This record gives sequence, structure tokens and C-alpha cells, in this order.
Amino acid sequence: LIQTEYIYVAQNFLKKKNDVSIVSLREVNRFLIFFKFFENFIQKRNKEDPDFNEYKLLNDEIVEYYKNKSIFFYHKIAVILSLFLCYYLRLPDKASRQGLEKELNDSKYLDIPFLKIPEMEMNYVIKNFEIPPGIAKNRALKENLFSTLFCIVNKVPIIICGKPGRSKTLCIQILQNSMKGKISSKSFLCKSFPELIIYKIQGALNTKTTDVLNVFEEARQKQKEELGKTDQLHLVLMDEMGLAELSPNNPLKVTHFELERENDDKVPFVGISNWALDASKMNRVLYIVVQDPDFLELEDILA
Repeated sequence: LIQTEYIYVAQNFLKKKNDVSIVSLREVNRFLIFFKFFENFIQKRNKEDPDFNEYKLLNDEIVEYYKNKSIFFYHKIAVILSLFLCYYLRLPDKASRQGLEKELNDSKYLDIPFLKIPEMEMNYVIKNFEIPPGIAKNRALKENLFSTLFCIVNKVPIIICGKPGRSKTLCIQILQNSMKGKISSKSFLCKSFPELIIYKIQGALNTKTTDVLNVFEEARQKQKEELGKTDQLHLVLMDEMGLAELSPNNPLKVTHFELERENDDKVPFVGISNWALDASKMNRVLYIVVQDPDFLELEDILA
């Protein structure tokens, strides 16, 4: 029942701070997908990742934190990470995020500071990716990488919304450069997942419905050819979704159906936008808002 308690707190908080339609049973369904995934994946990772078993990360807090923990502890970890993805990251400002964090920390079931686990896991994720020289490992990049990675591997559609320069496109480039499959990838985390193959739609004012449908169909056909194999993961990426939404051709209408396909017909989807889209699209995806850096974060970057 711990999941029910937390979902109730999170959904009520978002409804109080925004329109009541901001969350629905779609969030609950996504929560369950992530919960089942994290409960298994974190335990498996902690047993098989050489960095944990050979104590290469001995000075890293995450290794010490997971030592000698019970099954129920991993159950709780899965709940926290699922809440972080489905509810916390979609809040548009720091005050709202702090408000949800406080309500979750005040609940009677939570004996771990809510952000402790996500912070450690985001740091673990970014250490496992090939970050180009000169790129700051700031909060925006960590949140984008963490959420996009786990959405892609679970085929949960995601839209990343934020101003230019908030590491949205960079995140996808890093994922593509690092996720080379079980043989070619350099880190344990990237070896855990198939090679990422991207099919891109560039949103524009003249984007047509057929442009969108053709890319989805190409990715789906390639995915069907790979059925039964685990070598490749076929992703549809739509950049500048905001511009496509302004197109008189209304090309994004067809994404409603595409994003709600099931089983083998469903392909992973990432959308990138500089501004919020209409609710009918945002409710069909895991929607995250990339916030502007605050003064303390800027100090860390410059340090």
C-alpha cells in the first residue's frame, strides 16, 4: 500500500497547484511500469556492476548506501524513483518541487529523504555515459539523461520541455554516442541495454502529417524485423515539437494514436520543445520541465 499512499499525495499536490486535468490514470500506469522496472533493475545492477562488486566506487556514497539492504528497501527505492520521474520532474518551478518534496518527506511511510536516492542514481547514470570535454555535468543534463534513458528502455514516451541551452538535444547525442549495445558500449549501464538507433523528425511550420507517420512506420518496421532479438532499440525523436504544433497541417494530431500503441507496435518516443504543448499531448507522455539554473548551481559550474 506504500505506492497508493505516495501516488495519492503526489496527484493531489499537482492538482492543487495546477488544473485538475494535469494528472490522470495515465500517470498511475506509468508509475507502475517504472516501479516494476526499478525494483528489478537496481538489485540486478548492484549485484552485477563491477564498480559495485570490485568497490571501484568505494568512495562513492551510492555503494555504501546499498550495502546489506532488505528486499523491502529496494521496493521503497523503486517507489521513490518512479515518483521522481512521473511527478516531481514535471513541476515547472523550484518552489513547486520543494512543496512536493516536503509533502512526501512528511508522509508517515518515508524514512529516506525523498531526493537522496534520485540524486545518487542520477550521478551514477551520468558517470556511465561518455560526456564530451567541456560539458558541465549540471542538474539539467543529469535530469534529462536519467529520465530519457529509462523512458526509452521502457518504451514510455517522453517530452522534454525547456528553453534553448538546457541540454535537451545534447542529452540525445550523449545517449546515441554511449549506447552502442552489449558488446561495443564502454560502461556496465550502457551494456545493459541495446544499441540506440534514432529516427528523427525535424518539427517546422511546414511539417505534414505524412512526415510524422512515415518516421513512426519506418522505426516500427525496423523494430519488427528485430523482434525476438535484443541488439537494437529503435527510437523516434521529434525535435522542435513546438514549431510543428503551430503548423497549419496539424501534424501532431497523429501522435495521439502513435503514443498509445501497445506491445510490439509501440516504439520509444522522445519529443523536444522550447515551450509547453497542449494538454492532450503532454498527458500522453512523461512530461518533464528543464528548469533554469539557480545561483548555487551556476557557482558549482564555474567552480
